[in-house]
Amino acid sequence: MFKVLSQTLPGLTDKFFRKKGFFDPKLVTCWHDIVGQDLAAVILPEKLVTSLAKDGAKRGVLHLKVSPAFSLEAQHLEGVIVEKVNQFLGYKAVDRIMLQQAVMTQTDSNKKRFQPAKKQPINLEGFKDDNLQSSLEKLSQYVISDD
Repeated sequence: MFKVLSQTLPGLTDKFFRKKGFFDPKLVTCWHDIVGQDLAAVILPEKLVTSLAKDGAKRGVLHLKVSPAFSLEAQHLEGVIVEKVNQFLGYKAVDRIMLQQAVMTQTDSNKKRFQPAKKQPINLEGFKDDNLQSSLEKLSQYVISDD
């Protein structure tokens, strides 16, 4: 009756990834590992379009969403990105990239990939100067808060 989520999820997401041309969903899920944290913060894969050329060879175009401020740099890095993607996949799936400028949001770039450790309260007892202890307590509350 109950299925493990890890067994159910691939079946649900495969249709979505295939619709976008990603026959290997790892291209999306491992994007940070493929291009690195810095590039992944400003460039995201949108879809992979493959077509047959006149000579019968498959040609792949990887469509990427890129931050407008980084678009020129991304254009210069096209060869590097294509090489990294093909190396990750193990075959020449991508011949070129097509860039689409779009404003990147926090959820788009997934900057908070790793959650920081929980902040622990700081023990400030034992100071002889009450003003210093009071100031440090106020500072610690600011540091510990998530704002």
